[in-house]
Amino acid sequence: MATGDVEMKEVPSTTPTGDILEKVVRQVEFYFADSNLPYDKFMWTLHSKTPEHWVPLKTVTSFKRMRGFESELGYDSIVSAIKEKSKSLEIDAKNENIRRIEPVKEPVGAFERSAYAKGFPDEDDEPGLQARIEEFFWNSWGPINQVRMRRDDSKKFKNSVFAEFSDIKTLDAFVKAVPKPTFDGKELLVMTKAEYVNMKCKEKGITGGSKPSKSDSQKRGFNAFREMKRSGSRPEKDLDLAINFRDSKLSIHIVPKNPSDEEKALIPADVPILPKTTLRFEFSGDVASFPWSALKAPIDASKEIEKGKPFVKYTSPEKYGFVNFHSTLTDNDITVMQKIIPTLGGKDITWTYADDEDCSKCQIDRAQSGAQGILKKAQEDKRGQGGGRGGKGGRGGKGDRGGRGGRRKGGDRNAEAAAKQEADAKEAGDEQTGEKRKRAVEPDGGPDVGVRGMNAAAPPAIIALSASGSKRKRSVEPDSSADVEGKKVKLDS
Repeated sequence: MATGDVEMKEVPSTTPTGDILEKVVRQVEFYFADSNLPYDKFMWTLHSKTPEHWVPLKTVTSFKRMRGFESELGYDSIVSAIKEKSKSLEIDAKNENIRRIEPVKEPVGAFERSAYAKGFPDEDDEPGLQARIEEFFWNSWGPINQVRMRRDDSKKFKNSVFAEFSDIKTLDAFVKAVPKPTFDGKELLVMTKAEYVNMKCKEKGITGGSKPSKSDSQKRGFNAFREMKRSGSRPEKDLDLAINFRDSKLSIHIVPKNPSDEEKALIPADVPILPKTTLRFEFSGDVASFPWSALKAPIDASKEIEKGKPFVKYTSPEKYGFVNFHSTLTDNDITVMQKIIPTLGGKDITWTYADDEDCSKCQIDRAQSGAQGILKKAQEDKRGQGGGRGGKGGRGGKGDRGGRGGRRKGGDRNAEAAAKQEADAKEAGDEQTGEKRKRAVEPDGGPDVGVRGMNAAAPPAIIALSASGSKRKRSVEPDSSADVEGKKVKLDS
């Protein structure tokens, strides 16, 4: 089989429901899929242009397959469809950029999940044949990753395709179907890709048989994973960390090195939401600055409201803020809060239930805050594990002084500096009285960001595996909502 006889095409223009919005989402998801993004040089260039991996959505809607959608639906409808229906993509607050939620991963098992099918009509007789073949697979066999129309050296369609299914079960159903699959009433010749390669090897007298391999287009064209290996860089790696939130274990995902308030360590849709767990406080008149203890101390001291450690969300100089609890609240709890905290900074405030939207957002922010803190701590621990030049001992060997990057009995300079920085930040946070900053990316105890917990009891711990496989505990500043599951930490330097 020649290496130039496969053309990677785009995902289907239709879905079983015929819903045009579903078509839009499927197409855009394909551009960012593991099976396409790292093998499409233009898309990969857009994806890797910034550390946050935002791609201009206007660029995506200008692609040939998308222009018809935008002309028919309009840009705003495309944005809404992606936001509502896609579980793998997210759009920024300004509706200008789009990116994957999960890090890019090199596809595994594509060869084993691929089928060969022959018997399709000539392309010259039907310009829209690609879309119709894709529709045939989607409508009859369910989700597929991609369909590649096989072509000869002159780019003429060979009336056959390689279809990569999403799982082995669907592949088996396709190749073992009785009666055989048909297209336009004509029975197709179908087999697994491995069977097809074996057949061609026998025809050409090639020994060794088939073996799993990357697609021909991946071997022939651009390959981001190969390029990164050549340059010595690494692909993104998800963090093998999790957080317990309301008895649900949520996976923590990698975020850019310089996260903004939009970065997420958790997928928002994964966060379990409990209604009527959030109260809203609002200044009756002028807004006043107030020390964080004005909220913290009364709640800690009160015996009348015991709903678990609260999470406070407030951005100065807003007139209102929120306090989220673990348990469902009652009207009596509002009365208690009004009694124990009637004022802030000498100004009257009122307490009410937060509406459903704010209640949900507060819980998502709470979970995100805990996850961000775990990420930060894990990254600090990774940097302080004696890496750098020299390994164990580095320059200077294994003596007391250690050397650059080595382990010293007298302590690690990086760890000491990090500890001092953390202490300084905590002190500054306790003294701060309301300067406006971004909402919590990593809550530090200041009055205008989410606070993960109101006391220092029982901090959660990250459990990581050392080089020898033994478990070690790493303390994290107290979190109001979560403990970290014992999973191996995988971090890039």
